[in-house]
Amino acid sequence: MTARIVHKVQITIKGRIELLDTTEAEALLRSLSTALTYTASTDQGGILNTVAQYYKIEVLTLLGRCRREHIAGARQVAMFLCRRFTPASYSEIGEYFKRDHGTVMHAVRTIEDRMVCNRKVKSDVDFLSEQIAEARKELAA
Repeated sequence: MTARIVHKVQITIKGRIELLDTTEAEALLRSLSTALTYTASTDQGGILNTVAQYYKIEVLTLLGRCRREHIAGARQVAMFLCRRFTPASYSEIGEYFKRDHGTVMHAVRTIEDRMVCNRKVKSDVDFLSEQIAEARKELAA
C-alpha cells in the first residue's frame, strides 16, 4: 500500500472558509493572476509591471537609480507608456518613478526619437502598447 500525501490550502471567500487541494489552489491562483494582470496593466503600476516582465527586470530595479543602458532604457519605455496610456502629468509620473518631471520629459522625447531610428525599440513599444490596449479592452468588456 502506498501513502499519498495531499496538501490542503485554507482560503476565506466572503467570510466562508474553504479547503482546496493544491491543484485547485493553483488553478485559482492562475485565474486570479491573469485577472490582476489585466486590471493592473492600465495604471502606472501595471504598466511598470508589464515593462519589467517584458525586459525581465525587477520592478524595484526599474524604480532604482541604476544607470545601466538596458535598465535605463526600460525605465524610459515605462515612462513613455505611462505618459501615453494614463492621464498622469509629467510631474505625477516623475513622482511615481522617484524622478524629476524633466527626466520624464527627456525619457518621452528619447523614446519617440529612438522609435524612428531603432526598429527594436519601436517593436518593443508597439508590443507593450498592444498588451496594454488589450488589457484596457478586457476591462471595458
